[in-house]
Amino acid sequence: MRKLFAVLCLFTLSITSSAQSADYIQMLNSYVSVRLHLDTDPKRGQMVGAAWLRIRNNGNTPLTGVPYILNPGLQVTKTLGPNNRPLRDNSNIASVSGYEYLDATVGTINLPTPLLPDSDMEIVIQYRGSLQNMSWSGIDHAKETLSSNFTVLRADSFAYPVIAAPTKIAIAAALSQPAYYQTATVEVADGYTVAGNLHVDEIALKGANKSYGLRYGQPSTPMVLPIANYLQLSEGPLSVSVFNGYQSAGSSLITDVTPLLTRLSNMLGEPAGNKLNITMVPDGYGTLSTSGLTTLEESNFSADKFNASEALLNLWGVGAQETAGHWRTSLDHIIRQSAANQTLSDEAAPFFSELKSKISTNKKLGKATLESLTVAKQTDEAEALLRLTFAGLHDIMGKDAFYEFVRALRTDLRGNYAD
Repeated sequence: MRKLFAVLCLFTLSITSSAQSADYIQMLNSYVSVRLHLDTDPKRGQMVGAAWLRIRNNGNTPLTGVPYILNPGLQVTKTLGPNNRPLRDNSNIASVSGYEYLDATVGTINLPTPLLPDSDMEIVIQYRGSLQNMSWSGIDHAKETLSSNFTVLRADSFAYPVIAAPTKIAIAAALSQPAYYQTATVEVADGYTVAGNLHVDEIALKGANKSYGLRYGQPSTPMVLPIANYLQLSEGPLSVSVFNGYQSAGSSLITDVTPLLTRLSNMLGEPAGNKLNITMVPDGYGTLSTSGLTTLEESNFSADKFNASEALLNLWGVGAQETAGHWRTSLDHIIRQSAANQTLSDEAAPFFSELKSKISTNKKLGKATLESLTVAKQTDEAEALLRLTFAGLHDIMGKDAFYEFVRALRTDLRGNYAD
């Protein structure tokens, strides 16, 4: 039995889904630099920004143009290609298909040479203007403007370029694509603090302004950067950002979450430099949970208003984003179950039943090699096998040895490079 699971483990860790190639432009990495003037009258607020984007043509045909979308209060001033070569583009305020009321700055960068499938290139989009409230247009909670009380830079309100055609479907696909490396620089008046899922790497003074250098240690979902006169508290990898007058609420939240934080660290090891920022936002901006960030509205800022276990586990998860049939997804699933004090051996039984059911209804699967479970339309069988393998290893190795194995696996194979 032990030999069977040892062989099964070696095969399982090599399983990766063979999904059909998606016909879209993939973000590989980005650097966004913005200078902000926030004002008591948001109409006087101003932003000057530039986005350096490395993209890949994941389609099946050469790409002749790169579509983008920006907030309707922002205008593109220049577009550049490799070696800072100016590129032609056209942009205007236009409606976005799929939304009844949404208008945005939409444009297309014309490429001098078509970008071939599976090829990548770097483009730069420079822009300036203000942020318009988008909540009235059907994008819930995207109320931000360049107000001196509070603002947030995020893709939902197109505060930086989103590479997508002007349709609701294309935007959703762009915002849910695989996580990618992101860095940013935000210059804002002294007294403001930048929070979010990119974390402060350095701070530099620029006259009456502060420049925040921001990054995240691994690929992440599109950046969300709340900006306000925050008071920040911290405990290990946990950072809490609250408005003035809410220090006791921030301290209480840390006190409530620390026991779970300690248990996860003891069980899974340290979270390899990643941090979670729990950030207060004004009422009406909604609750958000993404890699490295959880936002809570001002009137609901307490530990019982969000899933602390799920938010903290994002720090320990091996994959920044779930991928069906991939070993990272299954390992993250096991880590979540363990953190919730669910018994792994209890999970083995339903997966045995599921796999037996798949075999009884799919005669080819019953005679298939493990490698063939990765073919298209069989990712659910592969997922069952992966989870079952980790549960089996837990039974064979015992709890202590299994978690020593998990800690080593997380350390050695994190970062989306070990497929």
